[in-house]
Order: sequence, then structure tokens, then C-alpha cells
Amino acid sequence: MGAEMRRWSPRWSATRGRLIAECEAFVTGQLAELCEQRDGSVPVWAWTNLLAHGSEEQLRRAHGTDYRRPTAPGDHWRAARSYVAGEVLALAVPFGSLQQAQRQVLVPIELELAGSVEVNCWSPKQWVAAVLAGVSERSRARRH
Repeated sequence: MGAEMRRWSPRWSATRGRLIAECEAFVTGQLAELCEQRDGSVPVWAWTNLLAHGSEEQLRRAHGTDYRRPTAPGDHWRAARSYVAGEVLALAVPFGSLQQAQRQVLVPIELELAGSVEVNCWSPKQWVAAVLAGVSERSRARRH
């Protein structure tokens, strides 16, 4: 059994390293960037990850970046996320903190989108509309 374990160790080590990197990217709001870096393919729901887990500084940086002249693949998605990041920063005020808004509004939206197959064919515009509708709905529900 010892020789068999050693034979599988390098593969497990690589898999474990990839899993750790993905977990770290997820909890720090960098999942879209990691996916893009790996193979250029970002699941639509992953563009919500920065909004749900990023720091205030990360969201301000994302919001402050100008994508009016897209030059790279994914710039349309980054532009959409930039716009929504500004809305999320404004949302934090009535919730008391960004972390509160993320926990109560954005993480549930992220999970809902991650569990939906139909989002895979959405455009950035559809994603923005869905995220903002979810924010509005959850914000209204919180007030009542």
C-alpha cells in the first residue's frame, strides 16, 4: 500500500494545490480572475464573486476602472461588474457595512446564480439586470 500511495501523491498534490487556489480565490473575491487566467473561460455567476466577497478597496478599484473602450477579452464583463460594484458600495450604507450587505444580499445572489444553468448563456447586460433586481428585492424585504 505504501508504494501505491506514493504513486498517487503527485497527482493528489497537484489537485490539492489547485483546490486550495480556487478556495482562496473564491473567499477573496478573485474567482473570475483565476478562471480567466487559467483558461479564459469565466462562468457567468463567477462575476458576482468579487461583489459578494471582495473588500471595500477591491470594489472601489473595480468601480474606478474605465472600460469604455474594451480592448481585452472579458472587458465587457469587467465593465458590467465595475458598474454593479458602485451600486454595491452605495448599498453598504443602509446595511451598516459592506460585509453586512454582502452576507445578507450578495452571497445569496451569488449562490442563486451559481445554481442556475440558464445564467451560462447570459450577456453582461442580463447579468447586471439580474444582480440589481436581486439587490433591490432583498433590500426591500429587509426594510419590511
